[in-house]
Order: sequence, then C-alpha cells, then structure tokens
Amino acid sequence: MNLYWWGRRNDDNVLFLKYEDMKHDLKSVVVQIAKFLGCEIPTGGMEKILSHCSFASMKNNAMTNYSESTDIRQDISPFLRKGVVGDWKNYFTVAQNQAFDKIYYEKLKGSGLVFDFEM
Repeated sequence: MNLYWWGRRNDDNVLFLKYEDMKHDLKSVVVQIAKFLGCEIPTGGMEKILSHCSFASMKNNAMTNYSESTDIRQDISPFLRKGVVGDWKNYFTVAQNQAFDKIYYEKLKGSGLVFDFEM
C-alpha cells in the first residue's frame, strides 16, 4: 500500500508523510500540510496545533486513541502504544529482524522510499 501512494506522491492531490518525519520535526510537517491544503496558520495557531498533535495529547484523546473502539483489544496492546521510533527493537528477535529486512529490501528496492527505523 505504501508503494502505491509513494508512486502517486507527486500528484497534486496526494501528500505523502511518514510518522518518523513528524517525530523528527512536527512543526515542519504541519507547515507542509498547511501549504498542501492551501491554509494559512493563524497567529498563535501553530502552538495549539503542535500541542494537540503531540503523541501525549493524542494518546490521551479518545477521539484519536480508539480507546472506545470494540475492534481493538486495548487490554492486549493499546492502539497508540509508546510513539517511539525504533521501539521494535524491544520486541523483534534477531531472526524476525532479519526476515523483515529481507522483505523490506525486496519490496522497496529501487523505489526511493526509505523509512527511518531508529532516531
């Protein structure tokens, strides 16, 4: 699915964003979204947006954390867990990581799409 949208990233009606980019520099991504939508961020608006879009805020908001959803087993793992790039290292075995890397490189080879798995 990511490759499909990656291939359409230059379409006028597509904005391709990655979570890792938002974690690295949320303000720049907000500016990018506003520009894409043709919106101007009002004075004082950026601070409110950054506050509402922070992982901590979204994790505590029932409208974004799916805590009221019956489709997600929150008792097993909440929809929004930690918000940490690279946390996979705490769960993948070496063998799982190697298997993932193999598939990742096969599927994305030559596409130019790169994900940052650590920050």
